[in-house]
Amino acid sequence: MESFKAMSAEEFGGWLAAQNVTRGITRVQLHHTYQPDYKAWDKKPDALYWQRSMRDFHVNTNGWADIAQQFTICPDGTVVTGRSLNSAPAGITGANTGAVCIENLGNFDRGGDSMRAAQSDAIVTVVSELLKRFGLGADSVTYHCWWSADGTALGDYVPGRSAKTCPGTAFFGGNTKAAYETNLRPLLESYIDGKGGLTMAQYEELKSLIAAKDEIINTMGQEIAELKKAVYEPMIYNYVDSNMPEWAREAVSWCVENGIIKGTGDGLGLDDRDLRLCQIIYRLTSLFNK
Repeated sequence: MESFKAMSAEEFGGWLAAQNVTRGITRVQLHHTYQPDYKAWDKKPDALYWQRSMRDFHVNTNGWADIAQQFTICPDGTVVTGRSLNSAPAGITGANTGAVCIENLGNFDRGGDSMRAAQSDAIVTVVSELLKRFGLGADSVTYHCWWSADGTALGDYVPGRSAKTCPGTAFFGGNTKAAYETNLRPLLESYIDGKGGLTMAQYEELKSLIAAKDEIINTMGQEIAELKKAVYEPMIYNYVDSNMPEWAREAVSWCVENGIIKGTGDGLGLDDRDLRLCQIIYRLTSLFNK
């Protein structure tokens, strides 16, 4: 089992160029750890510690051969190596062959962590350097939530069908395909070879706009969570069954995935007021995920 190496994003391109990669690489996966999050990181801002902790969990709890990801990008911008580039990751069912898996340390769902500039810059750098090294375009980037739990390619985040919200509903402006195309993709293309048509000033402006949008999304997520707690704490969800109105299913599924409502297993369902409140919350938050 190889030892880990921690480096800056600026060092990553040179390190990558020196690697002998014999496996064909066709895609780059993006994830978030969810846990550990920024709160855990701030208590112990040690990239190698968290990488070793994740490997221990993946090997000794999950029973995997090694840590799942090839790289972890930390809140301070540190990049840490993980599983060998010559081994397929354990990142996304159905999408691991030919993939490089990147875990971004933090919880980037709405109401979670506001991504720090050092980390966002490092993500753009690492993903771009990987695309350049393996001759890939920005279409080769995939999010975990664009796949179902059984490995079906969905092509977008689909509440109720996606395996997870990963890399987070507030990741670079959102986890949908539209959010990727609007926010992260232009940054990658500008870094690689100017296909995005951005000057350095425009590049920096776009990064600032994305950061501001993420802050709005996170603030709104926190306010919704507080509203739910203060005003309507008893919202209970057990399952989406055939008796639930079709108009409510997507909204309820989204609220469950984002922790707005939760199941207790006691068979309690949602009344009409619950369903409509779910729909209102879902529609409001969806406005910031485009």
